[in-house]
Amino acid sequence: AKYRDMPSVGGYLDCSIDEFKKQKNVGEAQILAGNDVNWGSKRLALFQTSDSRTADFVHLGERSTWVKWAQPTAEAIRQACLAQESRLSQTDPSIPGTWISRIVVSGSKFMGRVDIALNPQYTALIGGRGTGKSTILDYLRWALCDQPAQASEDDEVANPRVRQRKLIEATLKPLDAHVEVHCIINSIAHVVRRHAGSGLVQLKVGKGEFENVRETAIQSLLPIQAYSQKQLSSVAIRLNELLRYITSPIRRQLEEIDRKLLEVSGRLRENYGTLQRYRNLVVEIERSN
Repeated sequence: AKYRDMPSVGGYLDCSIDEFKKQKNVGEAQILAGNDVNWGSKRLALFQTSDSRTADFVHLGERSTWVKWAQPTAEAIRQACLAQESRLSQTDPSIPGTWISRIVVSGSKFMGRVDIALNPQYTALIGGRGTGKSTILDYLRWALCDQPAQASEDDEVANPRVRQRKLIEATLKPLDAHVEVHCIINSIAHVVRRHAGSGLVQLKVGKGEFENVRETAIQSLLPIQAYSQKQLSSVAIRLNELLRYITSPIRRQLEEIDRKLLEVSGRLRENYGTLQRYRNLVVEIERSN
């Protein structure tokens, strides 16, 4: 009843929203966008649907509207309509090829067992002071063999490597715990597991078994960037760390460019050698004539 008495903030279409881009529907589009003073300045959010009009359901699912919400409730729909620019979309969402789907900590003296599912598009850890947000991120960095920025003598913050090691030794090692990071890379499930007791790093790809791997293999497979606010201020004035910060996300692309450069330079040397042999033959032919 509460929502029935509220002013309307949205509506649905049994056709594609692209219909309003046609010249004959420009007037209706202006009204719904709140741009026609004769109809008021209120903008309505639109949900395009694919209600089936045939018995064989052949058109079911052809058109969709994507809604960003925490829970599928009436209030969530209302809030999405009020902020339609950021919460409603009629185009399929762009899912990244590489993303972290889950973090599992088998046991922590501070937090107990942790099992968190993550979103492929955006995830934020929200909580009060001392609830473990930074601890979870530190576990994630450690499991993925992150290389924290080296602290300089002038840094105001503690060396992140030392801080990370102390955290693992104090909270995970006494329980012989491990941290698992579940990733999706090019639609294939990967699981990285790191043991606090031995420091052993294992990798599972698809439906295969866990295999022991080196830290460098994980760093190459899933390079990450993680800095605190104070670290970012420090990195900004240190060229070596700034370069690593910029190039790490595109390391594979840079390696591919280097490989192609080597191939091109090799072909150039071959072509130059062929040209030189041709020139030598021309000179010999001219001399013989």
